[in-house]
Amino acid sequence: AKDWSQVDLETIDKEWTAGDEAEELMSEHDYYERQVERRKGSGVDVESLKRMTPDQVKSKLSHSQSQAGMAMMFVTLAAVQESGEPWTKEDEDDIAGKFTALLQTGGLKVSVYRIEDRRLLVTMQTGWYGQDAKDFLVDQPAVMKVTWDSVDYVNPNVDQVDTPKKDAPPKKKKKKTKKSAKKPADDAL
Repeated sequence: AKDWSQVDLETIDKEWTAGDEAEELMSEHDYYERQVERRKGSGVDVESLKRMTPDQVKSKLSHSQSQAGMAMMFVTLAAVQESGEPWTKEDEDDIAGKFTALLQTGGLKVSVYRIEDRRLLVTMQTGWYGQDAKDFLVDQPAVMKVTWDSVDYVNPNVDQVDTPKKDAPPKKKKKKTKKSAKKPADDAL
């Protein structure tokens, strides 16, 4: 057995890191923090805005805060599944898991949760990849629209139907009562 108390770990570390670039030695957390700080300080490039259409400017500016850190999106699912079946809670949980797995496979740090009927919440640690996530989600046949920073992006291949409302208690119907016709009093004769 080797006596590890006799090993000079400092020397071994220096040997392993010799010749490596500073960026290669950075931990994933340090790299993420550097990206966030770099993006916070970059601001808006006014010259690039001059070359954009009004819609492009609106989109870029509406997502500027997401570019420096975390981002959230809301997904509204199509009225029915591709099979024509209505959505169940289990189906919605399954599609949320599928979207999470596919986006993570694409390298995005993302989680997708079911929050109510036909509605999913997408959270991203790296908001600067929000455009990629939005583009992917809008192309999915199960998605009716994606809302990111209060901007709606609709899937043109899916029927746009009303967004589901929270389950409200059914309204009580008032019973119509027939007013009885007044009979002439016998003593009036």
